[in-house]
Amino acid sequence: MDLEDFSVSELDGDVFLVLVDYRDFREVADGMTKKLVDNGLEGIFFSTDRDFKTLEADLEYRDIEMDNLYFIDVVSKMRNLDKDLDNVEMIDSPTAFNDINLAFSKFLDRGNVDFVLLDSFTSYLLYGDLKSIGNFVNSMANKVKKEGSKFLILAMEPQLEENVVEKLESICDRSFDFDNLLDD
Repeated sequence: MDLEDFSVSELDGDVFLVLVDYRDFREVADGMTKKLVDNGLEGIFFSTDRDFKTLEADLEYRDIEMDNLYFIDVVSKMRNLDKDLDNVEMIDSPTAFNDINLAFSKFLDRGNVDFVLLDSFTSYLLYGDLKSIGNFVNSMANKVKKEGSKFLILAMEPQLEENVVEKLESICDRSFDFDNLLDD
């Protein structure tokens, strides 16, 4: 699938796995976010890959409206980047599951959260073992699903073993496999 072929109407279900080649990862993550926001949806961007400063610059570069986005950033505090914004939660550690859960609850309780985008499951695995990270992502997916929102789990396919992809697919309603966009 190419990014141009992706449509918000394809999100028939609650939990989605988005498999991407690592070379195209940011393009797909940001492109999907743009399509969701451009369709009037509000969401949470949960970044385990980029600090908020980098993410903000990337989204601005792609003309992505950030007024309808909340951000959970588990990278910035580790790099001593602090930003006091109402729509940004900077968590001390990627494995501070209680703090991350509180941040999700805070944003979900505000209402109007149509989607949560996890950028990226593969990067998240750098911070912990598959079982604890997988269980946490599964519990987040259930929480988001209960709220009636869509949960998109982005992962770098070539870096994941087949059994990990199968486990992720087992909690998802649908998966999208983006071909290597650089070869087009």
